Amino acid sequence: MDGVLKINAESFERAFHLVPKALDEEIRDGMDYSSRKFMKNWRNTRLQGPPGIRGASGHGLFGKFKRIIITGNATDELGFEVSTDSKIARQHEAGEKINAKSGKLAVPLSFRTQMFTGRGKLRKRYRSPGDLPNVEEIKIKGKPFLVRVRKKDNKITPLYVLKESVQLRPRLGFYKTFNDMSSEMYRILNRSIDRALKKSWLGRMK
Repeated sequence: MDGVLKINAESFERAFHLVPKALDEEIRDGMDYSSRKFMKNWRNTRLQGPPGIRGASGHGLFGKFKRIIITGNATDELGFEVSTDSKIARQHEAGEKINAKSGKLAVPLSFRTQMFTGRGKLRKRYRSPGDLPNVEEIKIKGKPFLVRVRKKDNKITPLYVLKESVQLRPRLGFYKTFNDMSSEMYRILNRSIDRALKKSWLGRMK
């Protein structure tokens, strides 16, 4: 995942030749500020509540996100990159079909609220259905479910539905959030260039 910002190329090239050191400092400061602002907004709107996926801001459903700044001599080399050790973040960004490698996928039933934390994360004990006691596979109205069977009265509580595949919907919102904020981030970087040019003008006046 990455975000690349377009800035005022003419002003950038002028500042680059006049005050390369000042420009580098200002661009790095502007890129750092704009990318931090993006990350904060993305976490608040997509990772911590509706309409997002309610993961934690640091170590959540998609691991820990790391941010680095990319700068260079050409305007098309400016940007920032966000990485995560999560294997499913991109699948939730684009919306992909997940197929069972063997057997079937056990999909937790969302209305079983006791299986989830207050932030919507599946509790640790329910992440491995095969390790749960008194759980059996049965069919309900022709569909396979994993259910908990209470021994004293054989009461059945469905916990998971079994599927051969799951179609994820796009919901991480990384690129949408970036596009929605792009104009604001452009303004931040262009102000950084203006400050570098101002330093150049003041230097020549001395």
